[in-house]
Order: sequence, then structure tokens, then C-alpha cells
Amino acid sequence: MSTGTITAPPSAVTTAFPTAAVEAQLRSSLVDVVDGTAAISGIVLPADPVGKCAASIQVDSLDVVDILCGVEGIVGFELKDSIVRAGGYKSINEAIGHVLPRIQSAWQKQQGKGSK
Repeated sequence: MSTGTITAPPSAVTTAFPTAAVEAQLRSSLVDVVDGTAAISGIVLPADPVGKCAASIQVDSLDVVDILCGVEGIVGFELKDSIVRAGGYKSINEAIGHVLPRIQSAWQKQQGKGSK
């Protein structure tokens, strides 16, 4: 009779994409960038966060690429610059609407690599 312990093989752990955390990081960083751009350009933005995110203001693609670094700590891997559309975006909401699903797609691919 054996007294050793029997361990089950490791099972694949499924973790949900941290949508809320990624979106909050993107939104916060984009608001900071847009506030700075507006101040330099003399553009008056709405004071409320919802209005600010919907306001028509150019969001530079290079700024969005820089913001991806803050998201990498949440998703746990390096994000490719190609997630961001060349030429930028016309609002914070447009940037988030384009970038967030692409980050989620990259995250899902990364999760698939980890289970192999």
C-alpha cells in the first residue's frame, strides 16, 4: 500500500479578459492626453467625463501606442503597436472602441499560447 499523494494533472485555467480594468486604464490615460492637447491648443472640452470622451478632438496614434504600456501590466504581455490605427482617432470613445476589442483579441491569442 502506497502512502504517497496522488496529484491530478494541472487543468487549464480559464481567466476572463479584464475588460473593465483595461477600459478604465485606457480611458484615464486618454483623458490625460486629450486634456493636455486641448490645453496646448486652446480647445475647450466639456467638463463632464462622458462629454469629454465623446468630444471631437484628434487623438494621435503615437499617444495611444504609448498608452498601451500601461495596459500591458494588466494583460501581462507586450502589446503590438499594430493594435492602434495609423492616423489616430477623432475622439476618446472612438479610440477605445477600436483598441479595446483588438487588445482582447491579442489577449485571447496569448491565452491560447499559454495552454500549449
